[in-house]
Amino acid sequence: MTEDKIFIDVEKLAALANDPVAFAFIFDIIMAIWWPAKEPIVVDAEQIVNQLKLRFPGRGYTLKKFEEAKPGILNFFTVLPDGRWVPDPEFFSLTGGDN
Repeated sequence: MTEDKIFIDVEKLAALANDPVAFAFIFDIIMAIWWPAKEPIVVDAEQIVNQLKLRFPGRGYTLKKFEEAKPGILNFFTVLPDGRWVPDPEFFSLTGGDN
């Protein structure tokens, strides 16, 4: 059985992640919402926040915090033509950094 792995360019990520709230959202969205299916995310802010609140109740996520952090969050996702999000391969890769 082969385990899936995600490769993270920590240096690039750390250099741009100057908003701790956005940084928390980024990782939780990727690991809790995107990772299980590895499919583009339909961006429904309320649904995303509700999923994260159920999974991580102690983090204090709110819709207001998501909307305030959204510009920082978007730095680490690619927005597809249909509006769905995928992790930006500049920072996150399933192929060892080979995108």
